[in-house]
Amino acid sequence: MFESFREQIDEQNDRYERLVKLSRDLTIQSKRIIFLLHRVAASPGGKSNETNASSNQEIPPVDPVRQAELRAAQQARQKFETLRPLFAKIAAELEGQELERFDRAISPGLQEFLEALSFTHYLEHGILITYPQVLAFLENIPMSREDYLLGVSDLSGELMRFAISAASMVGGRKAKVAEVCRFVRACSGGWEPLTPYVRGLGKKQHVTIESLKKIETAAYAIAVRGAEYPDAELQGIFIDSIGRRGGDEDDDGRRFGGGRQRHDDDDYMD
Repeated sequence: MFESFREQIDEQNDRYERLVKLSRDLTIQSKRIIFLLHRVAASPGGKSNETNASSNQEIPPVDPVRQAELRAAQQARQKFETLRPLFAKIAAELEGQELERFDRAISPGLQEFLEALSFTHYLEHGILITYPQVLAFLENIPMSREDYLLGVSDLSGELMRFAISAASMVGGRKAKVAEVCRFVRACSGGWEPLTPYVRGLGKKQHVTIESLKKIETAAYAIAVRGAEYPDAELQGIFIDSIGRRGGDEDDDGRRFGGGRQRHDDDDYMD
């Protein structure tokens, strides 16, 4: 009888370790997708005006910022499809198992993946991806509501970096930073009442608030300085303003502009 118990425990431990490795692989690939999103979204390119070959009519210019966002999301969607085999392995390991036994093994990878997926969804639609949409994408992989909330709460750190990058681009600067600011503020307000009920959400909410402060600083610098200086000179002034304000401290000694929530730039892999 005890030998049977030992075999069951050994089998569960082996399965747990396999899931930990799969979760790490998912984390690495998700970080790469996040890096891709930032790099492509911050590099508007292509022709702003094209000609319709059939009518010889010029197509109206496309907003370069919006064009870069859609191009980044499209490339990220292609990368997501390459993760299907990894998802299949995770689903096979979890099939017929109690999720609670292996939640801590797979949760970090799922949260990192959701951070990448929610960032992609925001670039496409400008809204937060919903829990049913995430489940539909994952298909046979279960995800708890707690992991969903913890994953999407990491989005604020990516949007802070995205807003700062957008602010340094020509065109769409004021509207984009203000749009991100409103979105992060709304998300923060929605998550705050849930912090007592989801373990770990309070800590993430603190970082969300710090990220929001930096986005608000960027929006303030653009609104005030943008009315005083021409666009050609605004970029240098903006960067200088963010650098100085980003180093300020509030009354509690905390620095404005919280950074990354789950990983630093050094964690990104090419």
